[in-house]
Order: sequence, then structure tokens, then C-alpha cells
Amino acid sequence: MDKAQSLFQQVSLQFQALGQVEALVLTTFGLDIEYLEKSILPSFFPSLGEGPSSEPHRPLFEYLEENPTPISVLFDANNLVRGEMSLSASTAVLKELRWQSFPVIRSGYCFHPKVILALTRQNDIQTLVIGCGSANLTKPGWGRNFEACVIDTIPLKQGMRSLLLKDVYDMITALRKDAKGSDALDRIKAAVDGIGMERYKNIVKGSHSRLWLGSKHHLKSEQTNLVDWVQTNVISRNDLQDSGAKWQLDVLSPYFGEKPPELLHWVSDCFSTNGSAKVRPSVLVYCPRDGDLLDITSSTFSSYSALPNVNWGEFKQNPLVSEFRDHDGNRLQRFLHAKVYRFWSPIREIIIVGSANATPQGHRDTLQGNDEACMVIRRQIPEGAPKLTSWLRPLNKEVGADSCKDVIIQEDTPPHITPPIITLEFDWENFEFNALSKDSRVLKLFFNSEVKPFLTLDAKEKVCRLTLKKAQVDALFRSASIKITTPVHDDQAWLILVTETNLHLKPPAPSMERSIDDLLRDWQLGPEQRQAAQISRAAMPMEHGILGDQSSQETEDLVATDRLNDLFLAMYRFRSDIIKNIEAARQDSNSFAKLQLKTRLFGRGAMSVRYFLGKLSSSLEGDEGGVDVVERYLGVMSLKDSLNRLHPKLKGLRVETEFRSLASSVEQEYRKIRRELKKELIHEKDSPSPERLIRWLEHNFDYDQRLPMGAQR
Repeated sequence: MDKAQSLFQQVSLQFQALGQVEALVLTTFGLDIEYLEKSILPSFFPSLGEGPSSEPHRPLFEYLEENPTPISVLFDANNLVRGEMSLSASTAVLKELRWQSFPVIRSGYCFHPKVILALTRQNDIQTLVIGCGSANLTKPGWGRNFEACVIDTIPLKQGMRSLLLKDVYDMITALRKDAKGSDALDRIKAAVDGIGMERYKNIVKGSHSRLWLGSKHHLKSEQTNLVDWVQTNVISRNDLQDSGAKWQLDVLSPYFGEKPPELLHWVSDCFSTNGSAKVRPSVLVYCPRDGDLLDITSSTFSSYSALPNVNWGEFKQNPLVSEFRDHDGNRLQRFLHAKVYRFWSPIREIIIVGSANATPQGHRDTLQGNDEACMVIRRQIPEGAPKLTSWLRPLNKEVGADSCKDVIIQEDTPPHITPPIITLEFDWENFEFNALSKDSRVLKLFFNSEVKPFLTLDAKEKVCRLTLKKAQVDALFRSASIKITTPVHDDQAWLILVTETNLHLKPPAPSMERSIDDLLRDWQLGPEQRQAAQISRAAMPMEHGILGDQSSQETEDLVATDRLNDLFLAMYRFRSDIIKNIEAARQDSNSFAKLQLKTRLFGRGAMSVRYFLGKLSSSLEGDEGGVDVVERYLGVMSLKDSLNRLHPKLKGLRVETEFRSLASSVEQEYRKIRRELKKELIHEKDSPSPERLIRWLEHNFDYDQRLPMGAQR
């Protein structure tokens, strides 16, 4: 709630001391993909630097290319945005970083939780990070609004007991039903399963942090609405009615229903039987403003005011003043988007922070209640500290229903026309596209900017599978989304993101392409050196140096490169790095090192063997900064030799199938370049027999050769 610190800063500070992120799950109502990649995701990797928010975050891209941290983002399918605007169905959606998207489709209500869930490792200690708040994964959510978020950590220990961990595990189970195939959720679940968590036979009350996920998928259906969960796990009726405890309630919410949620009815009823007729506990509800008007309707104002012990309130001091100013120099007002329910007394407080607006829909009091999440924290002030007071003061009595707006558009109002109930998946390993429609309408599917549908789904539940052609794969690579229409609503179209699997086999984003000399430079460095170099290049101003996205060709006047020497040094470093990964993977077959190993050897990322092979093959001598056929031949031969040396060390890691496929690709490329070299040598007048020369090279190619003592080079 401290306005001096942003959510970026809080998240970065929290993750700075937690080591490597091994899995990350984010849930949200609204999603801005561009802002997520450039500004939000970097805050979970603080060691990589913030980077310019207007440009791709190059250090994070490079990091994820060889450290395949599983990242999953669940969001309401109807709320893809860019800036303040919803995306049209024809918008191209380019994902430059490697993460899985899971659009969640709800009929008649919304997917509305804002959860942060991460698995981290510092040395050999794994920690679960759980956060819950009100901020969408958008620029207003993380950069402008007044939001609330709580973050807690759970160090994982063998056989441990934790009510919060139990709640998190139940949430993981529920989320996996909406995110089947989520590598991040699967990895976190496996980590919790691995410690053999012991569950409480009886709920233990006390100063525990707790998590509530209101969802139709939640196992405990009797506690899917907020008021029941609060009574059972947070504060009981007897506690509220204890006059000696002196409980009060502050409520912050940007939106309110025409009728108060059941939680306020219940608290009002408890307070009515607590205290004397003159002095009773009260509920103060923050009243949002829009200029001189109250940002609620008159019926909302009256219905909440009618509850005993419930009053509208305002901040004692305005915390919504922004650091930004308008054209006239006046400070702007931030929009209060926080959802907080604060039970407080002079000496302690219980704060519920989350995504639930103070509406029946937000609290799941109705059958069409949203999916929501809240987290509770408890605090008792030390002896001698100042007593706690309310965050609010009663609203001026002169302000009444006549100061209200006529119409309010709620944030979580379901769309008038329900989006298609459909799941779209694409596998980068076999290029298989799966579409599962549970919609009662005929659906037509289009690739971005195409006018002819590539697939039509009947109005029945059925999985449709097809292998995409190269042009279709390229279209999906350029925009990981599908436009969907239905004859029932000719003027309506929807943009649905595709869930991608086997992301390590996806090529790098076009904006992150690099030349063969860039690759040789990076392959000569260890992982930590590469990371440091990328951070330095990203932070270097244009006028003071060479930016990381410039190719080696642009600097050849400054640096003379010995490409063959670079090539052999790169292969040496490559083998050293892989051997380290192999040793770490042998110690723990489920370790992050095995993911790194498979990504570098068998993936298609910017630091993968296949990407290097492709650049070596396609970088022709006639091109700017191209590679001549001799360099290409020696390059592919040295790569082949390196893989042959590594092959015996990989035994027992269950990667034989992938290795055979990789070795076959390298062998094919080797034969192709060998033929090209032979043709080139035929045209050389002074060249000996091309075949004999090539065979001599192959027979004598050995990294371990040493000249005899005294021999001349």
C-alpha cells in the first residue's frame, strides 16, 4: 500500500534474494503481451537489469533461450489489450519470449484472479513464492493504478506442514484444469509432490497466511464464495462479536454492485450485536470519485448506506496523487484498483488482498460468480508501538445519492456475446494443430490477415487434429493467434491465442536474429559471461558503444576476426558447457540442468546446435559477412566431431532418440557442404585431387593433435 514503491520494485526486491527461477505462473483478467514481455517479466529476473521498456528486453530473451524457465500465463480470453485498447480480431500477436499462454473462456462470468506463483532455487534450497493482488498484466495494472499485492514465500522442506502450501497445492490442482499442458504448473506440482507434504487432519487456527481461489474447479465447493471462506479460515462470528477485541472493517474496491456482497451483510450483522447502542464497530467502504461525482450509481450508494454500521468513506490523505503531471503541470490522479478487506483493531489487523471487487459477482455469491483469488495476512503491532487506526474517514454527510453517476461500466462485466468456447493448441515438435470446440455454434478459424478459413468446426464437441503446412506454420510463428467467426454473428470476430507446446523447438523471434559471427562470439563465452555481456550491451548508450543487436559485420572495420580460430574456441567452450550440464543432470534427473541440456542440444533457440547449424549452412560467401565454403566445411566437421565426443557421456540420460535425430541433421548438412567444397576445389587449377584432399582432412582432423617439439608451424 506504500505509494512510494511500485509493483515492479516490490517484485524485483522479493526475487533478488531467491536465486534462479525454475518455474513461473501468472494469472490475470487483462493481458497486454507487449507490456508483459518488455516490462513485467523482467522484474522476476532482477539480475538481468530492467532494460528499456520501449524495446525488447534482450538480456531476458537471451537468458530464456538457454535457461528454459517454464512460464505460463492464464488470462480471460476476452481481454487481450494493447495499452488501453482491446485488440481487434485481425491484430497480429507476436510473442518474442518463450512462454505458454492459456486463454480461459467463461460463459456468463469472468476469469478474474491475479496470482503470482513461482518456484525458485538458491543453492539446493527450493522456495515457493505465492503472490496475490489486484493488478492486471497491463500498463495500468503495473505502471499507473493504485494497486494492492501481497507476496509470501514457502521454503520447501521434506515432510513439512503448511496451511498456505496446502491452499497453493489445491489452487495448482484447480488451475491445471484450465491449463492442461502447462509446463510451469507441472514442474511446481512435481516439486511439492517431491517433499511429501503432510496435511493437517484438522484446520489449525492462528496467525497463518491463507489463500482463497474461488473457482468452479476448486475441490472444496462449500467454500467457493468469499464469505464462507472468511468465516471458516479467517475470522469467526464469535471473534467479531467479541466486544473486547474492538474489531472494525475497512473496504477498498474500485467497483460495487447494485447490492452489497454477503460478506458486508454478515459483518454488519455481527457488529449489530457487538458494543453498546451508542458505540458500535463500523464498516467504512471507500467511495470512488470521478472529479466532483461519486463513481457509483445512486442505487449502489443507497443500498450500501442502508446496511447497519456500514458507511461510505474517503482517504484521510489522498494517496492517489501520481508522480506524473498533465500538460499544465498539475499532478495526475491514479485510479484506485486495489481490492482490500481490512479487519483491524487497535493492536492487530487481518488483511485480505486480492482480485475480488465488492460485488456479489466478485465474491461469488451468485451462480455466475467470477473466478477470483484472495490472500490473507495477519499482523500484530509490537508493544509500545502506535495504535492502529482506520485508513478511511466517513464521507462528508453533505455528499449523497444526488452526486452519483447514472451509469457505471463494471470492469468484469461479461461480454454481451459469449466468445467461442474452444481450446487451440500447437505442437512445435510435429507441427500438429489441435482444436477442441465445446461451442454450440459452427466456428470458422482463420490465420492472421487471411480471408479464407483454414478450418471449420461443427457445432458439436470434437477434437480436430491436422498437421500444418510450412506456410501455415510460418503464419502461426508470425502471430500466435487465430481469428474465429461464426455464421450466427456475422459482424463479430474473436482473437484467441494458441497454446504452444514444446517451446524449445520454436525458432527465435525475428527481431532477435543474429549472424554467424554473433553466434561464434557468444559460443566462446560461458553462460555467466554471455549473460553479463548481454546486460552490458543492453545498457550501453548508442553514442558510447555498439548495441547488442548490431551484427558483427557492422563492426568488422573495428575488429578483425579470425573466424576459424573463433570457431574452434567456440566448439571447445560448447563441449565444456555441455559436460557441466551432463554432470549436474546425472546428480538429479529432474534438475533444471537437464532442461538446459535438452534446450542447448536439441532445441531450436538462438543458442541451440540446430540454430548454429542453420546459420552456418545459410551464411553463404556472397552474402554480406558470409562464410566461405572452407569455413563452413570445417565448421560443420568440428560440430560433428564435438557431438561424437559428447555422445558417450550422454548415456543413461534418456536422450538417445533426440541425439540420433540431431546427429542425422548434422550428418546431412555435413554431406551437403562436403559436396559443395568438392565442386569448389575442382575449379581450382593448382588443387590436388579434391576427393583425396578432403579425405586427408577428415582423416587428420583432431583437436588433440600437437606439433612435435621443435617443429615449425
